Amino acid sequence: MFAPSAAQAALLDFETELAFPLIGAGQVVEMGDFYVQAFGGTQEGDLVGAVINNSSCADGVQCPVNNSTNYYASLDDGYFFFGRNDDATFRLNSFKASFIGAGQASYAATAGVLVLQGFNLAGGLVGASQQIGLSGPTNGSFNFASFNLGSFSNNTVASVRILGFACDLSGSCNRTTNQGQFAIDDIVTTTVPEPGSWALMGLALAGLAAFSRRRA
Repeated sequence: MFAPSAAQAALLDFETELAFPLIGAGQVVEMGDFYVQAFGGTQEGDLVGAVINNSSCADGVQCPVNNSTNYYASLDDGYFFFGRNDDATFRLNSFKASFIGAGQASYAATAGVLVLQGFNLAGGLVGASQQIGLSGPTNGSFNFASFNLGSFSNNTVASVRILGFACDLSGSCNRTTNQGQFAIDDIVTTTVPEPGSWALMGLALAGLAAFSRRRA
C-alpha cells in the first residue's frame, strides 16, 4: 500500500521505439518514465541527437562497438536534459558512456569530457557539476565504459544536463567544432519521494497503528 512513497530504482535505457530516431534541437522525446530534451545547433530543429545502435551508425562517424542495444548519441556539440515525466525528483547513480569520433586522424587518450549538472524543479543548480573523462579508441575502436558518479549521486534533482566536449592532443577541450559527440546508455537513477510523501506515509502508518490498538 505504501510502496509508491519508497525510493525506487529506475532505468533510462533508450529501448523505447521512436517513430523517427533523429532528434532536433529543442525536441522532446519520451522514453518510458523519462523525457529527453535535446539542444544545440544554430537554430531550432538542427540535428543534435539520435537513438541508434551499432547497425545504424552513420558513415564517417566512429561509434562505440561494444553495445548491441539502442543508446543515445549526442551529435555535433549537442547536449541534452533528462528528467522524469511525472516531475518526481531523483538521484543519478551511474551510466555507460563513450566518445563518438567524427573521423579525426588521431585522438587524445582522453578524447572527450562529459559535464553533468543537476537542477531542481525551479531550474536552479543543485550541488557541484561533475566531469567524466571519455577514453580515446583502443585498437581503432571506441568502447562504452561504466561510470559510478560518487558524490554527484548524493544530489536530489529534478533534471540533469549532460554536455559533451571534444579534447585535442594538447589537452584542450571544447564544444565549438562539431566534434563534441558522445554515446550514453543505461542511466541508473533512484527516485526520491518528496518530503510531503514521507509525511503522508508517516500519518498513514500512525493511523494504522492507532486502528490496530483500538482493535486490540
